[in-house]
Order: sequence, then C-alpha cells, then structure tokens
Amino acid sequence: MKQFVLLIAIVFFSTIMKLPAGGTEMRFVDKTAESVLSYQSSPSWGLSWGDFNNDDLIDVYIKNHQVNPPSLYKNVGNGVFQDITSQTGFSMIEDFHGASWGDFDNDGDSDLYQANGACGGNCSKNNHLFMNNGDGGFTDIAGSAGVLDPNGRGRMPLWFDYNGDGYLDIFVANEKHYNAPSLLFKNEGNGTFTDVSVSAGVGSIEMANGAYLSDLNGDNKADLIISNWKGIQIFSNNGDGTFTDNGLIRIDNVQDVAIGDYDNDKGMDIFVSRGLSDGDAYEVSSSKLKYRIEVENIEKGIDFETVNFSVAEFDFYRHENRISATDNIYIGPNKYNPAQIPFLLDASAIQNRGEPVRSGPGCYIWFDGSDNKWHTRFVGLIGENFNISGVISTSGAIGQTITLNLNIGQDMVNKLFQNDGSGHFVDVTDMSGLETYNGNSMSAVFADFDNDGDLDIYAVYAGGISNAPNKLFENDGNGHFTDAAFESGSQASAQGRGESVAVADYNNDGFLDMIVLNGLGDAPFHLGERVVLENQKTRNNWLQIKLAGTVSNKDGVGAIVVVDADTLSIAREQMGGMHHFSQNSQVLQFGLGSKSVVDRITIYWPSGIVQQLVNVNVNQRLKVEEPEISFVLTPDAAVLPRGGVLTVRANIVNYSDQRTGFYFATNLILPDGTIFPKIPSALVGPDWISLAPKEAITRTLTRQISGVAPLGNYIYNGFIVKKPYTSILNENHFLFKVTPAP
Repeated sequence: MKQFVLLIAIVFFSTIMKLPAGGTEMRFVDKTAESVLSYQSSPSWGLSWGDFNNDDLIDVYIKNHQVNPPSLYKNVGNGVFQDITSQTGFSMIEDFHGASWGDFDNDGDSDLYQANGACGGNCSKNNHLFMNNGDGGFTDIAGSAGVLDPNGRGRMPLWFDYNGDGYLDIFVANEKHYNAPSLLFKNEGNGTFTDVSVSAGVGSIEMANGAYLSDLNGDNKADLIISNWKGIQIFSNNGDGTFTDNGLIRIDNVQDVAIGDYDNDKGMDIFVSRGLSDGDAYEVSSSKLKYRIEVENIEKGIDFETVNFSVAEFDFYRHENRISATDNIYIGPNKYNPAQIPFLLDASAIQNRGEPVRSGPGCYIWFDGSDNKWHTRFVGLIGENFNISGVISTSGAIGQTITLNLNIGQDMVNKLFQNDGSGHFVDVTDMSGLETYNGNSMSAVFADFDNDGDLDIYAVYAGGISNAPNKLFENDGNGHFTDAAFESGSQASAQGRGESVAVADYNNDGFLDMIVLNGLGDAPFHLGERVVLENQKTRNNWLQIKLAGTVSNKDGVGAIVVVDADTLSIAREQMGGMHHFSQNSQVLQFGLGSKSVVDRITIYWPSGIVQQLVNVNVNQRLKVEEPEISFVLTPDAAVLPRGGVLTVRANIVNYSDQRTGFYFATNLILPDGTIFPKIPSALVGPDWISLAPKEAITRTLTRQISGVAPLGNYIYNGFIVKKPYTSILNENHFLFKVTPAP
C-alpha cells in the first residue's frame, strides 16, 4: 500500500501568468430574494444540496443550529424554492452539525443522515437517519437501524461503500467527547447497520472535525481523510474492508478541506481552509464595543475610556442565547448583581465606582474615575472554558481601549498541496499565489465556475466578531490563482460571520451556483443572511454527468470519471460532495471551454466495472447507468505497418448476480472518419457470450491490416450489446496508428 507523504518544496520560478485586472468573465448575481430562501434569525452550521424527490431540480436542507428546526426547501423551478419543512417531520431544535444525503437502501431516492453535536459536548444526544418515504415525508429510523451514536459529539456524516458490497455505509466524524470516537457503520443491506470501526482499522479516531473521500493514490479506491485542529490524517483504503493509517500531516487550525484535480494531471490535490472560529476578539466603533472572550482560569478583561461619565449598557450571551442569570455578575466595590440582562450602568453613580475584590468565578465590572475608564474582568474555573460574548453600548464616544490577557488570534494562510500521483503531496501555496491572502477561512470548495476546464476555489471568510469578504480564487490554467470575488460579485454578505458554502446548478443552466451561509459562532454576531449567488454564465461549453449505480451503490459514490475532449482531459470524483458541515451537488460538472464535442467518457465504477461512452454532445446533463458487464480492450501494439496483424485481448467480466448473455462485436473508425464495418449493419462478429455470476473470460482477437489501408490514426471499438447490432450496454476503445510498410 502506498504511503502518503507531505513534501515541503522550495521552488524557484521566473514567470507566472496572472489574470489582468478586470480580466475575469465570471459574474454572480444575488438572487436571495427571488429564490424565496428567506433569512432566519438563527445560526446556520451548513447546508446540504440533494434532489430528494427525483424531479431533476436540486433541493436544499439547512440546519438552523440549535435555534430553529432544520429547513427543507423544495426547488420548484425558475430559481424559486418552497419551504416544505412542515411536511417532512423535521421538528427538532438540536445541536445539528453536518448532514448528508445518500440512498442507503438503493431504492432510488435520497435519505438523510443528520449528525448531532450533543449540546456542545455537555450531554448525550442521538443522531438521526431520516428515511425518504417517497411522498415528501421522512421517517427517523436511526434507532432501529442502529446508528444513534448518542455519546458522539457529531460533526460530519460521510456516506460511502467502504467494503464494495453495493450498499452505502456511514462514517460519523465525532469530536472528542465522553471517550466516544468516530464510528464506521456497515450497511447490512436490510435496513440495519453494524459498528465495524475497530475491525476496519478506524476505531481510534478520537478527534475528527471533518471527514472527506478521495482516491489519493490512484488505485481506484476511495480513501478516508480526517481533519482536526492539528492537521489532516489519511486512511488509505486497502480494498478488503480495512484501512491503513498513514499518519498525520501537521497543519494547525484546519477548518475545511477541498479535494480536486486543479492542475488536470489526474492526481487529486488538497486545498486546506484555515482559520480561528473561537478565541478572544473585540471590535470598537464610536460608541459600541463588541467582544467575545473565552473564559478560563486566568483573569481576562477589557478596559475602555468614555467621554463625560457616560452611561453604558452591558449585554451578555453564551452560545446562541442571551444570558438570563445575573448572580455571577458583580458590579462596583459592593459587588451587587444587576436585576436583568441587558442592564444600564451610570459612570457617575457611586455604587458603580471602585474596584471589587475578586472572590471567585464571574464577571466583575466597575468604573474608575481616575482614568475615566470602565473596567471588565472575566474569571473562570479550572478546567471549564466557555465563550462569553456581547455588546457594550455607551452614550458617549469610546476612547482608549486596553485589554488584559486576551488571546487574539492571528490571520491564517490557506494551504494548497499538489498530488504528484504517487501518494506524495507538495506544498505549492507560495507558487500558486495563494500565500498573499490572509484571514480566517471557514469553508471552501473546488469548482469550475467559468467552465473553462480547470477548478477554481471559493473560500468563505469570517472576522473574529464581524464578517469578512469571501474570495473566489480563479485558476488561470497554469496553477496560479487570483481573487476575482469583487469583480465577479461573489463576496457575499457583510452581515453575520461567514460559515459555509455549497455549490450546485440549481437552475439547470449548466453553470454552478452557490449558497453562502453567514451564521457562524455565538450570538449576537451570528445573525447573518443566507446568500444565493446565481452564476451568470460564460461562453464556455460544459457537460454534467449524473451517475446511477446498479452493481455499485445507487449514488455511484466512489466513482471516478474522466472526460476527454480533444486535448482537454479532466478527471472528477463522485465522492458524495461532503465538506465542513455541508454537501455539494453529487452531479459531476465538466467545464469544456471551447470544445464542441466530447470524444470519450470513461467511468471507473466502485464495483470495478469500466464503462466508456464516445462522441457525446456538449451542453447537456447526461444520466449514466452502470452496466453489469465490464470489459477492457488491450492491444499488443500502438503502431502497425501496412500488412501487419493487430492482436487484441478483450477481458470481459459479468458483475451481476445472475447468468447473463450478450453479444460482443467490434468495428474500426478509419482516419477519414469512415466506420468499417458500419453499425448496425455489419459489426464484426457478433459473438454470443453467456457468463455465470462474477465469471470472467478473455477473448483474443486478430485483424489483418490491408497492404493498401489508409495511413494515419484508427479507432478500434468494442461493444457489448443485448441484441445483435442494437442496445449497446457497454463499449471500449483504443487508438492505433497505421504506418507505411517497411
């Protein structure tokens, strides 16, 4: 098994092509109001795109973390969504984090697994498995299915078929809590699941904030990638239902991971979104001081000067709610408690003037006339850390501000790691142009927004208290990225704090749109709007592929698809779309630029079946069903002289569970485009073959090349057909060249 290694490279280069100012063709328009995805005054914590009713209009599920029940919005077309939450049975108000759509029972509709954060780590709460009833409603079967995981502090669920039996299993990424590690549940195929974490080699993952899938070492098996605050851990898939831990790639403050082939070399690269979502922070305007303080066993505080002995209003929040109890708030030398929160304090009132003696945990407030400052002190208990946030509003202007023991986080630089195809990753951040963009990045996606054939990056940013502009890093095709968010209109909301992004083509125009959520962290700074960014398209062509497994799982999770169009060759993975509490569309997107036809599509299904399609029209969504018969053609030579003999081996496998009969036939496409013999009138063969379940055969075929055959490039085609000359079930192709006789 290949090992995964991170290489830190120092590379000197002379010239990098950059996009000129104003050079981007990408444009986005805010369609939040038109979409009727109404803003709710609640934190968000992710969204999940999924077509729950199979009408080819993708719908969206939003969690509304701990304040409101989750929302399900049905896409009714024309860019409009309808809130149908009341029909679904989603009525819980809980500590919801990531949720993932997946067809676990292979019945053709998407089910939903919802991870529960367990009251911020202070209680036990069940996860939910909402089985799609097929009528717009859902039934929570987590208990009978055996996937409650009540002690886990759930962060992200990940559907994938870890053992290759054709059923989606579920990995639940848990942050450390009650010694409850992350869990891998095996789908038994009968509506129940079994915990196989230990036997599969993933039973010791105690700290997981994120979980992702990708074939990182090119062996056509989905590897498991775990992220936490210390770095990224890669578990390589051994192909026998077990995983090998390849150790930790140390990168601090990982918030999200985006995986994709940004340089089109068929190796999946890794973009790491880095930032601080918690910790101490404060902002001062003319008459307001906003703060968030992590209360711990060290005295912390903020002192601020006011003008003319002003009156100050103090407001306090913990997590999503305003604090109601006042018995731990002590004011003035006599340490009296306020009657309620928020409360007003007058700097001229004698009871508020003078420093109180600290006698235990709590918040201490006083005014000192000698320096004309309000003073606040926060003291916690040993081993009990929590965040307090709030707003202090004054009747006069705020002057000098002094902090005590605040740990103000530094801006981070995101990281880009290039896969060399052999399990080695090179840090190319400095080469890519991304090193100049600092900040707190909370969420990120790889996506070809302009359909030019290479992956761009969208990253959501947040300030410590307020929001920050998001960035759209446009790929110039040479591995260099430039922020085009302002020019393209995709910076999103100035309200709240940026939390997550997920992409989908919600209006079926062939270009990827986005929803950006701005409900990160604690009240009162999390109340940001949802932003729907509709892609206004470019002139480029595109192709979308929606997979339907038959031998593999119904969603085709784990498949790798390669599209070849002239000189352009693009690889995309169907890995479920999960990242940082959110889920992208599972429809694969291929930007084609100016290419007007797709020469070949090759699909590597997780079952092992290889499927090819040729001469495919562009600008369409293609629905591809997995064939049950797989075959691969292998020639003995790529170049033949006139008069030579071409020998071809056809390896054919029946992956179905029953004996299957079919015809096998071949033909040639000559250099001038002539098909010989023509389909369907005269395929060479056809050869009737009948295979038992899982049976494999090899046929050796020979073809004499005429002494007067046209010179040039030929295409050799093989076909699996249900009837002679019709109903092509699978096909395979290769190129060879005919040269003059020696």
